[in-house]
Amino acid sequence: ERDAPRQKGRQDSLRRASLFHEPAKYAQGVEALRQALGRLGEDPVLLYDLACFESLAGDTEEALAHLVRSLELDPQLAPGAAADSDFEALRQDPRFQALMRLWVTEGLPREWLVAQSRELSRTMAREEARSTRRTPS
Repeated sequence: ERDAPRQKGRQDSLRRASLFHEPAKYAQGVEALRQALGRLGEDPVLLYDLACFESLAGDTEEALAHLVRSLELDPQLAPGAAADSDFEALRQDPRFQALMRLWVTEGLPREWLVAQSRELSRTMAREEARSTRRTPS
């Protein structure tokens, strides 16, 4: 019962963000979901939808980071992520493929999956830092 206001807030936020999906106003969807996360705190469904909007907006790094975190919080989201058309832009990214292999595999202990996902997140952050430093002179 204590989570009822939080769930209502989540549903309202998802409904608000979905208004930006069809007209392809992905940046506004990203902003709406970030605001919701700021108000409601970390939530796997909000993080998942944020990753969807970021993927659609072309922000691969943020999409992957938020998808990893959403799966850490709720591994049951993984099969949906593997088939979600919102992640079409990520399908060829080896990091997305590795993430899906990790989380869609049945029978692996959740603690191991979380540890592997965190290592993948650290690797992604290192790669982004390296690519940021490689600016042409």
